Amino acid sequence: MKSTQPALGPLPGPGLSHRSRRSIGGGWHHLAMLCLGLALSGCATEAYRATESQCAPAAYAQYPVINQTRMEMRTRPIQVPTGQTRCSSVTNGNRTDTVCQDITRTEYQQYPVYVTVDINEYGRDQVIAACARSQCLRTHGNPDCK
Repeated sequence: MKSTQPALGPLPGPGLSHRSRRSIGGGWHHLAMLCLGLALSGCATEAYRATESQCAPAAYAQYPVINQTRMEMRTRPIQVPTGQTRCSSVTNGNRTDTVCQDITRTEYQQYPVYVTVDINEYGRDQVIAACARSQCLRTHGNPDCK
């Protein structure tokens, strides 16, 4: 169930991936399952990815998707006038045209944004990775299924 109120308390700790901070619209469970396979595998072998897929259902049973909406602060660059101008003049016959432009500098502005977070994603990803490493060790003699 999706909460409409922001969650109180600290943001998830280290190790929580940027994927979990992304808002997911309708059909999020199917999208999450697809993204899970792609995101967890990275440069993994095909055998490792297949092993992760076998481990995922048990991990989802243990750590189901629980989405919460919360507010996070983001930063964006903005251009701010310095108060100085840069002018250039062009002479065309007996007429001179001068064009001036404001000189700006980049500053960073914080702004709030509401994001949907799966609070069980980190734990579920850990269970899937541990299961996959264990299965690969048994079947291939190494934790990477190589």
